[in-house]
Amino acid sequence: MLTAEPRPYQSEPLEVFYERGNILLAFDTGLGKTYCAIAAAEHLLETAQVDRVLLIVPAGLKYQWAEAIAAFTDLPTQRKRFKNEWITIPDSRYCMVIDGTVAKRKKQYAMAQDTPSCNYVIVGFDNITNDERYVKRLQADFAVLYEATAIKTLSAARTVAIKEKIRPTWRMALTATPIDNRPDELFSIMEWVDAEVLGKGEYFDLAYIERDQYGNVTGYKNLPVLRRRLGDAMYRKSVDDPDVAPFMPDRKILSWPVEMDRATREVYTKMAWDLLEALDSALEASGGRSFSVASHYAGTKRPDESTPVGRAMSRHMAMEMLLDHPEVLFASGLAYLSTDDGDDGSQYAADVVYDDDFMELTYSPKLWLLTEKLDRLMADPECKVIIFTRYRRMLELIQYTCDERGWGAVSYHGMLNTAEQQAARARFLTKPDCRVFVSTHAGERGTDLPVANWLVNYDPVWSSGQADQINGRHMRTSSTHTDIFVANMFYTGSVEDRKIEQQAKKREVSRAIIDGDMPEGGIIRNDVTSLRKHVLEWLQLSDPEGMIDYEISQ
Repeated sequence: MLTAEPRPYQSEPLEVFYERGNILLAFDTGLGKTYCAIAAAEHLLETAQVDRVLLIVPAGLKYQWAEAIAAFTDLPTQRKRFKNEWITIPDSRYCMVIDGTVAKRKKQYAMAQDTPSCNYVIVGFDNITNDERYVKRLQADFAVLYEATAIKTLSAARTVAIKEKIRPTWRMALTATPIDNRPDELFSIMEWVDAEVLGKGEYFDLAYIERDQYGNVTGYKNLPVLRRRLGDAMYRKSVDDPDVAPFMPDRKILSWPVEMDRATREVYTKMAWDLLEALDSALEASGGRSFSVASHYAGTKRPDESTPVGRAMSRHMAMEMLLDHPEVLFASGLAYLSTDDGDDGSQYAADVVYDDDFMELTYSPKLWLLTEKLDRLMADPECKVIIFTRYRRMLELIQYTCDERGWGAVSYHGMLNTAEQQAARARFLTKPDCRVFVSTHAGERGTDLPVANWLVNYDPVWSSGQADQINGRHMRTSSTHTDIFVANMFYTGSVEDRKIEQQAKKREVSRAIIDGDMPEGGIIRNDVTSLRKHVLEWLQLSDPEGMIDYEISQ
């Protein structure tokens, strides 16, 4: 039984769900998607319409969901220890979290299957592919897919597995960002929620996406029609809606621009020339066709530097590493040189770190600015700060800076096991002397941190959806602050500046579909042509003499 009443704006989507049997709940971050899913589960269990609920969530959020079930229901609970931190979750007779080794998971599945009172089973995305037969035996009647963007890529193994293996009568997908980059991501999610709403993929593409003769996306069309087609199969709520705003803290978005020092600019400009050369080679190799920069960044693997496109992307990535801190670029080069096959790190980074100008770099203007800002923020004893960065090495440098100043920082990243991640989050939430939470993008989705009043993006991301997810980590109805802040750090005029501009353009297209109140967006050009233009503009300002020679050679 629920122990918390729904907020007014949460009741209607639940009624829609009970009538439809499926829904994509596209609430902004912090509006209570988790509560709605648990409320729906409790209703279906109490009315005997289902016997078991399967919750499919990112691996690092399994116990956070168990905590939410304990908080919102009257199920008997237990205390679980992670390192030196404790959390409260339901007794395993009523809610089983599938976690651990293969042997341990096998026993957990068996206990859940053989225990009639075990109404909740929480699994990670990988469990769907790795533990197929055990998941199938659970025979769950209601499945909740949290962070449904996990199935946004049509051809991904995870997407195929979930769509083929998890098809219960009742289905609920949850995400604040159903579109990270492109409308077809929404199509993939809706195939699982209700395949009839948007029809077949080939017709969807013809109706809403414009492509050139090579298949590259050149624009979008009929976006208002697409929003109408979704109807009540996607229920959307924004933090700005009048019935939502009173429950949310006031959030302010700030810019913290960074100016390059002379030494950094010289190295960055050299790298810009290398990137321009690589882009020209990639353009020539592709016969004039463009390629998507964002798609090459979307994966977790480093660029394949044996290809023209891979060489361009490795140079772009190296420039971003340099802007974070010279040590990040050095670490990438060292990782490449430390393995026999160069499987780790970047070959290009390994070349750059031997450049005489690079070896003279002694500090990072960006880290210096962050430290100065944090010194001021920490003067307020109630202040707690979340810092996101893409690179593990940068996380370590920020952690070291915080430790030197006694700010009690904790780190959160993908190399930590579940216990370590849960302990880091619990410490930040409960310990007044733990004031900084430093995370890679492993913590960007679902890691709720309502005790923070500041969030700093140390480096920008490509996707507007990813940015919105990150920026919502402390934007919660449960926030302990009335005013919260997001600060974006970037070097003026650099590739970082360009990425933030791209985020804004992508957000317009996304809002046109999911909110229905924006004009139709144009194409977001993350391709070789627009990137090349950006690099040329930088070089015209920073190295005009070199540009003269370049134009002559052209």
